[in-house]
Amino acid sequence: MSGRRSHPRVAVSPAAQGSLHLMRDVVVQRVEEREVVAISRDPGTKGEALVLEVSTGLEVERLQCHVIESAPLIVDGCLRYRLQLRVVTPATDRTVQRAPAGPEGQ
Repeated sequence: MSGRRSHPRVAVSPAAQGSLHLMRDVVVQRVEEREVVAISRDPGTKGEALVLEVSTGLEVERLQCHVIESAPLIVDGCLRYRLQLRVVTPATDRTVQRAPAGPEGQ
């Protein structure tokens, strides 16, 4: 019986590192050169970095943003969040992509 409790019973693994990308739809209320206001189902965290893809027909503009403010809001009886975002991507570095034309666009 001696030594029963001297061996390790639990091994703690080091934490894994990685990143998680979540896609969520927002309703964009206002777009200015350095600021965007959007309504989201999920709250944002002040200082959180995110990429906002704004679609205007066939073009998609990617904006790198930081959350300035996230405030709860009731829209049609549902809880939503008003996100105030600061655009950090210079206008010259914004990636504009053309969506592939589908059968209806040919």
